[in-house]
Amino acid sequence: MEKNKLLSAFLKNNIICETEKDIYQYGIECIYLMIINYLSLFVIAIIMGMFKELLLLSCSFIPLRKNAGGFHAKTKIRCYFFSCMCVWSLLLICNISWSQNICFISLLIANFIIILLAPLDNMNSFLYNSKCRE
Repeated sequence: MEKNKLLSAFLKNNIICETEKDIYQYGIECIYLMIINYLSLFVIAIIMGMFKELLLLSCSFIPLRKNAGGFHAKTKIRCYFFSCMCVWSLLLICNISWSQNICFISLLIANFIIILLAPLDNMNSFLYNSKCRE
């Protein structure tokens, strides 16, 4: 169902009121973008033959990205491509055989970088957190 049709159906059936239309339109758009993003990631993983790895990666990557803040692209299309490239790159890295020493050193470097740079405040998390406290 097209997002405008869904919004019209919500209004017609008195599920939402006219004053909330913009909020729901934004929410529906976000849901559609999220679905497109996840479907794209599934396609990437299937093409690479790494669907199980994507599921495992998603269990840690999605909550981390959602809660830790970080890079925010200026446009939705840049965000989409950046997300796809991140997951593609991480899946490529999963294919490399690493020695235990390299894994340990990489883990130390990653933890050091996270400690230095995180948490990053951004306007989106600020707005979300302030609304939750009301």
